[in-house]
Amino acid sequence: MSKYTNGALQVLEAADTDINQTFTYTEETSECVICSTRRESGWVTVEKSGIISKIGEGVAATLGIAAGYLLRDLIVDKAVFQVKEAQLNRIGKTEVRMKDAAGSIFWARLTSKGENRLLIEDIDIEKNFELDGEDLIEEQEREFNRFGIMPSFQ
Repeated sequence: MSKYTNGALQVLEAADTDINQTFTYTEETSECVICSTRRESGWVTVEKSGIISKIGEGVAATLGIAAGYLLRDLIVDKAVFQVKEAQLNRIGKTEVRMKDAAGSIFWARLTSKGENRLLIEDIDIEKNFELDGEDLIEEQEREFNRFGIMPSFQ
């Protein structure tokens, strides 16, 4: 193979790479699916900036948001949003507290489902059960410490 042919192939390979990169950057939105047993389920389309561009009517009514809102405005704990977002990007999953249209706060699990796809699951019942169990264990430990008894399960 001549040096000219070899050089032409390298230019074509570089062009293919550049074209692929161009197409990946033109993807401006990501799809979010919201799953809930107690609230309306549906879809939301979010731009890279975090602004909601399209939203299902049921989800809009249930969460009290519309196109033009920021998705992160649903997150209750603004102070930990960046930490949770980094955790989502790093391991693909995180749990946050969100609010609905009535102002009720609920737990949600955010799971990255590949490029430009996000699953938001309402895990309020599961999380409250977990937290209640932890509270019960702590209460039992306090009682055991108060009477100076070592629990048999330790």
